[in-house]
Amino acid sequence: MGGIRTIAVAGLILFMSKGLMASGFDDPLGPRHIASCAGRLSAQMAHEWLMQSDAAEATERHRAHLLDVLAAISGPEAEAALLNLRIEAKAAHAALLRRATFGDDPADRAWATRTAEAHVRVCTAMLLS
Repeated sequence: MGGIRTIAVAGLILFMSKGLMASGFDDPLGPRHIASCAGRLSAQMAHEWLMQSDAAEATERHRAHLLDVLAAISGPEAEAALLNLRIEAKAAHAALLRRATFGDDPADRAWATRTAEAHVRVCTAMLLS
C-alpha cells in the first residue's frame, strides 16, 4: 500500500474511532477488529490459492492493506494480543471455509458460504479500493 494511502486510511479510521487509544480495543474500527479481519483474509487467501481462484490476488492485496493500517494504528505493546486475534480469526474462518466447501449437508454448506462471504465483505468494506 502506498504511504499516502496508508496514512489516509489510518487517519480515516482514527477519525471515525473517537478515543481509540483511550478506549482500548472496544471500537469496531479499532485494532482488534482490523486484526480479526486480517486473520480472516489470511484464511480466505489460503483457501482461494488452494481452490485456484482468481480472487486470491485481490484478497492478498486487501490483507496487506489491513496489515499496513494495523501497523499504523497500534503500538508494539499490543502486538502479541493482536497476533493472537489474527491467529484465532484465521482458524475460525478456515473452519468456516472447510464447512462451506466440504460439508455433507447442503443447507449447512450454503449457510457457511454466506457467512464467510459476509465476513469478507465487512472486512474489505473498511478499505479504500
